[in-house]
Amino acid sequence: DATGMFIFGDTGSSHTCAGPGSYCWDAQFSYQGAAAGHYTLVLSQDDNLPGPSLADAFSRAAEPHYTAVYLGQPESTTLQFVRVDGDQRTGGWALDVGAAAAVTQVPEPAVGWLLLSGLGAVGWLRRRRSV
Repeated sequence: DATGMFIFGDTGSSHTCAGPGSYCWDAQFSYQGAAAGHYTLVLSQDDNLPGPSLADAFSRAAEPHYTAVYLGQPESTTLQFVRVDGDQRTGGWALDVGAAAAVTQVPEPAVGWLLLSGLGAVGWLRRRRSV
């Protein structure tokens, strides 16, 4: 939120898989009713959990190769993004952002009144000069 506090998180490994041999590492979230403003979205490897605020960083901040532990090789400096079965995968991400409803532009009433008063003032000045 605006104070840098954690709003919502989702861990992909907590999802139920469709069948044997499948992987469900997709994370998702929905933040309905969010106030207008600036938000920071952070994507990270599974099990790298955030602290209560953005300044607190993540639980695995000092461990860039922590997923190598899944293979029983915690000293490895080359194993990163490892699946549960031990297969190496890429660090590629896909992010889709969507809105539930279309946003339409609504003119502000003040703009119309300002335009009318400006045109009225110009007309009044022209009439005053011609008289």
